[in-house]
Amino acid sequence: MKKIKFLEIITIMTLLVILLQCTEKFNAWPKPAPFLMEWIEYYPHTSAGNAIAINGAYIYIAGINYSNNDILLLKYDIYGNLIWDVSWGGEDVDEALGVAVNEGYIYVVGYTESYGEGGRDLVLLKFNESGNLIWSVTWGGADDEEGRDLAVDESGIYVTGYTKSFSNKGILIMKFNENGEVVWNTTRADASMSGEGIVLDEDYVYVCGANLILKYSKSDGSKIWETSLSGASLYDIAAPSAEGYDDTIVVTGRIETSHGNDNIFTGMYTKDGNEVWSSSWGRGEYASSDTTDLGQGICCRGSYIYVIGVSNSYKPGSYDYDLVLLVYDMLGHLCTNRTWGHACNFVDWGNDLVCSGNSVYATGWGHTYAEGSSTSGAFLAKFKEPVSVAWYRYEDGVNKGYDATCSNGYIYITGCSSDPITCWDIPILKYDSDGNIIWNTTYASGADDFGRGIAVNSSYIYVAGYTGAEGSQVFDILLLKYVDEGSMVWYKTLDFNDSDCLLDIAINGSYIFTTGFSSDNDLYTCNLLVCKFNADGGLEWAVFHHNVFGFIRGSKIVVNGSYIYVTGELGDAVSGKIRAFLAKLNSTGGIIWEKFWGISEEDRGTSLLVKGDYIYVTGYSYDGGNYDLRMLKFDADGNLLLNITWGDDSVDETARDIFLSTDGYLYIAGSSSDTYSTDILLLKCSLDFNIVYAYRWGNSSMDEYGRAVCIPVEDKIAIVGWEEVAGAYEKDILLLLFEYPEHLNHTYYGFVSDGYLNATAIVGTSEPHGPCGAANAIDTVGGLEAISGYSMYGSVRRTYYYLDSDV
Repeated sequence: MKKIKFLEIITIMTLLVILLQCTEKFNAWPKPAPFLMEWIEYYPHTSAGNAIAINGAYIYIAGINYSNNDILLLKYDIYGNLIWDVSWGGEDVDEALGVAVNEGYIYVVGYTESYGEGGRDLVLLKFNESGNLIWSVTWGGADDEEGRDLAVDESGIYVTGYTKSFSNKGILIMKFNENGEVVWNTTRADASMSGEGIVLDEDYVYVCGANLILKYSKSDGSKIWETSLSGASLYDIAAPSAEGYDDTIVVTGRIETSHGNDNIFTGMYTKDGNEVWSSSWGRGEYASSDTTDLGQGICCRGSYIYVIGVSNSYKPGSYDYDLVLLVYDMLGHLCTNRTWGHACNFVDWGNDLVCSGNSVYATGWGHTYAEGSSTSGAFLAKFKEPVSVAWYRYEDGVNKGYDATCSNGYIYITGCSSDPITCWDIPILKYDSDGNIIWNTTYASGADDFGRGIAVNSSYIYVAGYTGAEGSQVFDILLLKYVDEGSMVWYKTLDFNDSDCLLDIAINGSYIFTTGFSSDNDLYTCNLLVCKFNADGGLEWAVFHHNVFGFIRGSKIVVNGSYIYVTGELGDAVSGKIRAFLAKLNSTGGIIWEKFWGISEEDRGTSLLVKGDYIYVTGYSYDGGNYDLRMLKFDADGNLLLNITWGDDSVDETARDIFLSTDGYLYIAGSSSDTYSTDILLLKCSLDFNIVYAYRWGNSSMDEYGRAVCIPVEDKIAIVGWEEVAGAYEKDILLLLFEYPEHLNHTYYGFVSDGYLNATAIVGTSEPHGPCGAANAIDTVGGLEAISGYSMYGSVRRTYYYLDSDV
């Protein structure tokens, strides 16, 4: 039997003020996100890895073998298997400091004390892919010369380092041809300086060293410009690959703080030498004892910049260093900070890294534990961003993923698709947890059809949306039912008023609940619509809730026991402002209570979930400047417990969906937009909205929008939305799969509450009294997850936490 009810909602403005008195505002960036160390392999001899390069499926590490003090060159596959190792040298010390690959040949640069003119001489070696030496060249005088880094392209081999043998002592830049013959050499005179990093573009050579960045002509070695950085020492340089950043370079090194300690320095500069941004990382500004943080290597991949180095800021001791990995976006926001190391009085040193595909490979040297002894060795480590991507294109045109749900290890997606000629259709997609498409089907009535909500119950899939004549704003309710193999069981349409739209769907037992709106062809005076259907698509009841001030629309519906919860937005026709609401309904659609919030220009409730006696709501607010993400927590009686606004003053953040994991954490998906692009946003937080991490994913040349989040299998998070070229017609449904380690002690967390790194979790072994004599403590700033158990990094038996002095 069809039952239709009409109820009225009265918006009480005083409630809005009361709610907002409880609002807290948190800054969005920076906030660290997970970055996984997938594996680490040690070379089984006393050694150090100083430089790394990749060519296709193979990785090359250059350094020194301390057992014979010879240059060491290692070849690995991308899985960490050692293919071959070769040494080069004589009776004295010979060390490689740079490596590059071009057209199947491996080039190594460093110094030799065994050969040459005297002291240390620069040495340049060329090997083939089998590790056979093609030629070797030394260059120098009676004093010392070193080659510190090199870069190779079709025009030649470019080397930087230093010279002390000749009148112009200082930074050395050289060009060799493919046979190892010198084409030109030049110096930047200052005996205290050395060239440390080098990168090329089509016409120029860029070198960093000491506090300088220098630009030279590739053709003749003439200097174009130099710029100096006060207080900095630079160790590496790279060129971003992101679209729109062709005219920039990035550098890393160290910078002295006001306490005389060193922080990691990272900066972006134009190719004219002008600073775009710079960043400092470490405890140097707050430490009372000696601390050192150094950036040793830098590379770029997509929209991110990766820095490898060393830190002892969080492991006090005279000679205790940990490897540190930092990730920045192109605007200079710190996205990730991780450290890794062994117990006290040991060194784990990161020297260089290379970006490839979805991974970063790093080298350096550290201590391994084998048969009860401690040895030092060169390592190769693979770090992996926890994201894999799948997408669906409906021919050519517009494709948007509006909703998704996870069931039995699968991901189900719906949305809308169209090309420039035909009407809008509804795609329904099924993926496995690895992003492989199982099947896809399309509902196409010949009119404009839109899928806005999807739910799975038992072996059936239900889709809610609306349908209407092409190009019209007049719609009817559309409800679809499919079997799990993708075949349609039935479809239903209903017409209450001029426009009736379903925006979400929920299943409870054998009944289907939907929400949306109904309007007499005036979207600004539409009513909230809540419906109950049986399993055959028959309407049990429908209720309409009216906002006397303007429109009211339901965005999300959840059924918990005998209660129905709906969130959405309502508009004020007089002021033009939009408010958000949460309503609790009984089993027949009658309102038990309703809550409203928002006194700014725009507030919208976009998603909700219920856990026990608590209701969690997400959405966003707009105050005339930027959009901020909103998180609210209510009890079962509608009392507001938390009302938190999260965002950056220069960035728009919106929440579109919320999901509760089995281990009790909330995952919130949405979007983050700056002046350059829109990216997927994922937050992980506790049930009290303490942020564990915030993760922003995207391509600087594309816009990505997150609309739904769910967890298909343990330790994997699915986000669905769409991707588009800004301003272009084409859009693709986007599925992101975030993979996280089975045990969270694989991941280092840093915590930021006031814009600075306040505390660090260190994985390591130590005496019972705590790491390096420090008292054990647990930091709760930023929502610490207590991590313990076995780590994947060698023989780690305990996890310790300790605070720095300003927490």
